[in-house]
Amino acid sequence: MLSGPIGRTIRLLGAEGPSPHYRSEAWLIPGLTVNMVHASQMGMTGSGSLNGRDDLYLNIPLDSFSYRVTQAGRDVVAAQGCAATSLSAEAYTVTSGGFAAQPGEGRALTLVIDRALLRDLVRNEDSMVAGYVAPSTPALPLLISYVTALSRIDDALPPQLARTVARHSAELVALALGPSAHAREAAHDESLGAARLVHAQRYIAENLADPQLSEEKLSRLLGVSVSSIRKDFERSGQSLGRYVREQRIRKAAALLSDPRAFTMKIIDIAFLSGFSDISTFNRAFARQFGCSPREFRAERTNKPTPP
Repeated sequence: MLSGPIGRTIRLLGAEGPSPHYRSEAWLIPGLTVNMVHASQMGMTGSGSLNGRDDLYLNIPLDSFSYRVTQAGRDVVAAQGCAATSLSAEAYTVTSGGFAAQPGEGRALTLVIDRALLRDLVRNEDSMVAGYVAPSTPALPLLISYVTALSRIDDALPPQLARTVARHSAELVALALGPSAHAREAAHDESLGAARLVHAQRYIAENLADPQLSEEKLSRLLGVSVSSIRKDFERSGQSLGRYVREQRIRKAAALLSDPRAFTMKIIDIAFLSGFSDISTFNRAFARQFGCSPREFRAERTNKPTPP
């Protein structure tokens, strides 16, 4: 997780009950800040003149939390699966929790995006002032998966890659808010493809044990054609089948190297990693590591392995 000044100062408003708290873990590249927010039910306000910045805030509740955003006489509430926007150039008030949530701490993703990146991409810039993004908006889950995956990167990105990531994120935000014709054309292949790929890889990582992982299942999940899924993976340099197989072998190798999993049988590790039969697993593992799973485990644990 990278840290640094995020260019945003907030003032907490009074709240009943326990003292409010606000904790934010920030991941930054030029033009884009990804904040993972943990906060209690509270209110906060920002001044439009603060820091002289011109950013868009996109607030996305991640659990039963909710946000109410008030700006320029408008008022919008976003619960889980939705998003609410505001602009740093104008005074705003944000109240978190208390509408669709139970008292306590909630989680939210807040994106801070330099509006210069959004120039000519959003059809109606007025939609950014106390704006609302509905849960049915296809670009929103893609955007969440994309920036969440990015925020797990610990090392600084090379400048060219950082600019590409910021551009992809801006185009996805524009698609969520209501894109201009230019944005729709610009984001059609590269940005949407990159976001779909991250979303698919995240789903695969969470469902490796499912032996039925397929292009068809991912196409239904993402709401796109099988050919689009194939192209997304081909752009990354490998087919979907090869990617899934490599991830399964990596999972199996991690379990075989883990002393806590030493009592697990190799056949159970194969099934847990998503292989449907032990022979296929043994062949794939030997191609990857040049030895059998049993030999791999014995070498790393220095113990005779269970059958």
